[in-house]
Amino acid sequence: MATMIAVAVAASYAFMLPVATPPNAIVFASRAVTIIQMAKAGFALNLLGVVLITLFIMMVLPLVLDIDIRHLPKDFLIR
Repeated sequence: MATMIAVAVAASYAFMLPVATPPNAIVFASRAVTIIQMAKAGFALNLLGVVLITLFIMMVLPLVLDIDIRHLPKDFLIR
């Protein structure tokens, strides 16, 4: 469950290119910024997103869902 939540949240962290989100496309269409500028700013935001998602999954999610993310469930162990 923690993995599904992490993937769902990470999918919304699309910042790098004009095709990532509609607001990015609008800004790019205004010709105020170039793809290189968007990629530079977006790369930094994507790195920040990775850190935030990791911290969220490691610290907050176990408290909210009362799960232990350090161990695999018994269903995943090889018998």
